[in-house]
Amino acid sequence: MRNLPRPTEFRMGNSLCGMILGMAKDTSMRKLLADKVRLWMTRVPEADTQAKLAVRAKMSQSSVHRVLFMDTEPELATAHKLAAAFGISVSELLADEDADAALDSPVDLRRYAALPHAEREKIRAFAEFVIATHAASQQTGTPLETVETTIEATPEERNLVGRVAQRNLTTDTLSAHETSKNQHQKPPRKRPKSIGH
Repeated sequence: MRNLPRPTEFRMGNSLCGMILGMAKDTSMRKLLADKVRLWMTRVPEADTQAKLAVRAKMSQSSVHRVLFMDTEPELATAHKLAAAFGISVSELLADEDADAALDSPVDLRRYAALPHAEREKIRAFAEFVIATHAASQQTGTPLETVETTIEATPEERNLVGRVAQRNLTTDTLSAHETSKNQHQKPPRKRPKSIGH
């Protein structure tokens, strides 16, 4: 069995740094988390201050301050809370993205991050669909084609549309079986109520 170097500090908890061998005194993980949190604070207006972020992350403001100023050992639970406050996953929070990639984004990332989670999921699902469709067309070697066709209305449908267009606007619905005779009938007159008789 190989002898692995022991980390200088290994906590049994969920420390992000302590789990990486030989990295206990290294500030790179602290710096990474601090930098990423600062980046996402610029993207999410609802968490653009330490106070706002602390409320959204359900943490104390001093804990947020310690993360931002690299005064604490980053823990997985803390990263989860911070990521949730931004509406993203821990992997998205800690992703090693290029600054150029953010500039080339087809959407305003700040406005995207401000969307509710369900709306962001719709955008993500659509992007995945487009990417998968493109990948499928690359595998077959033939580009996908858009099919566009117009279905002409039948004479009955045209007649119905003509009748609807001539009808006075009401909250009533028009059934397919109405005749022009029914449309021109006047509503029955209401008799005025006599008072005192």
